[in-house]
Amino acid sequence: MVFEEDFEHEQDAVPRLITHYTGTSPLSQTYTVDPAWLTGCNGWIVSPLNPDSGPPGSGCGPLWGPLESMASALGQWSGGDPVTNHAVAAYTEGNPGASKVELDTVKPIPLDGENRFLTLSVDAAARNCFAAHPLLESAPTR
Repeated sequence: MVFEEDFEHEQDAVPRLITHYTGTSPLSQTYTVDPAWLTGCNGWIVSPLNPDSGPPGSGCGPLWGPLESMASALGQWSGGDPVTNHAVAAYTEGNPGASKVELDTVKPIPLDGENRFLTLSVDAAARNCFAAHPLLESAPTR
């Protein structure tokens, strides 16, 4: 394992934006996103432990409950605790636009050796009765 992030480091019942989260040491990774991914209930780290309504100014309104449900389902799926699991919200009720970065590490992830082969794994949940499922795309490495 080269790098792993579960968004559980120093979490409590207060939701926070992904841009205000710091991962575990020794890397203590932080994250950046395109500003379009910080509007309309996007970019929040959500958990079933959170209050029943979204944070002020989040743009979530009635969408916060479904986000908590998806964070719970992801916790159950991964073998974690569905009551305390945290997940990054990307509700995208509106289209943020093409080729916008939803999540990017600020610090490079150190890689040892040459001629290596890397794989990526992401657990994602989606629900919507009126839109196509989301498409995930990884950006080339720096």
